[in-house]
Amino acid sequence: MELVSFVVCQSANLGPDGTFNLLGGGRDRLAAPSFPLIVPTLTLVLRVEAHPSEVGPHRLGIRLVDADGRLLMAPPDAEFEVGHGRRLVNFLMEVANLRFPAAGSYGFEVRLDGQHCRSWPLELIEVKGARPGVPPAPPPEPGAPI
Repeated sequence: MELVSFVVCQSANLGPDGTFNLLGGGRDRLAAPSFPLIVPTLTLVLRVEAHPSEVGPHRLGIRLVDADGRLLMAPPDAEFEVGHGRRLVNFLMEVANLRFPAAGSYGFEVRLDGQHCRSWPLELIEVKGARPGVPPAPPPEPGAPI
């Protein structure tokens, strides 16, 4: 079993045909004018691909840790079933009022059936005047007019 997609976004929904509709997707950095920061909502979008031999029950777990490995969030594992002929399984997880105590590096750790499979970084930076929880504006390209 393999985690093939992981996206942090402002909001998302799953279409009837299995497609994702994302709003503010692809976040890997958030800015705030000060800390601690409480992000009212974040949505995690995941897609797992199963091998035909992996038919049966499985578990998906997500944890958010800081740079020192301290746990900030660990909701209960999601249980799911892989049926015959079903290879892709989609997940949407909405997280409310997520508290980041300080600027720095954080990471989402993803587990499948209790085994760590991937980590995704999330950087929190302090930017005076930033709208809390919004990705910072990218720096100008070298040579671009200011």
